[in-house]
Amino acid sequence: MATAVDICNMSLSHLGVEFITALSDSTEPARQCNLLYEPARDQVLRDHPWGFAETSVELTVLPAVEPTGYTFAYTYPANCLHARNIYNSIVGAAPIDYKIVATAALDGKVIVTDFEDAVLIYTAAITDTTLFDASFITAFSWRLAADLAYPLTKKGTTAKSMQEAYSLY
Repeated sequence: MATAVDICNMSLSHLGVEFITALSDSTEPARQCNLLYEPARDQVLRDHPWGFAETSVELTVLPAVEPTGYTFAYTYPANCLHARNIYNSIVGAAPIDYKIVATAALDGKVIVTDFEDAVLIYTAAITDTTLFDASFITAFSWRLAADLAYPLTKKGTTAKSMQEAYSLY
């Protein structure tokens, strides 16, 4: 399976830029890869419903939070990058309406809905590259190349070309 350095080198190859041996290298490509790798990875995870990143959790009610306009407030999972759907715990139920809101009381996000026993289906922040599938790795390499293009080549047209390649996924 691909490592973070392998994925960075795939991106650099799209750009025709020198490869790196580690994210800690003292080269400009390594510094830029180190800076842009995680945000690009998380964006690609958010952009598509990758099967390897889908997970579910029975949400925990937050009794001390008064959800304005809703009956229940639930904990927002720390590793949640994108909430896909929420269902009532009844098997076969249709997705239910919900909102994700910020709350100053908890210094973070909560999920509010009018339904009890909610189950969240979401995209998790997967960082272990051994879990990435081949399609994700390829898409990620193009997205990272789009982000790296201007800092490394100073050409907006190259960044646009890389973004267009990513958009095919």
